[in-house]
Amino acid sequence: MREYKTISRIAGPLVFVQKTEPVGYGELVKILLPDGQEKNGQVLDTAEEIVVVQVFEGSRIFPGRNPA
Repeated sequence: MREYKTISRIAGPLVFVQKTEPVGYGELVKILLPDGQEKNGQVLDTAEEIVVVQVFEGSRIFPGRNPA
């Protein structure tokens, strides 16, 4: 299992992660929140430097960091 701690931006259900290792389009991911909750998501786009992940459960994954 790969672990990324390089979230660069959150926009609603989308999480933008700085890519550190190869990841594939459509790959399913788990996101562990600071409070211990786990969310599921899927890679929507992968570029040289950024990976875009859509979170399936709810659009507010990090309270206080998401736009209202």
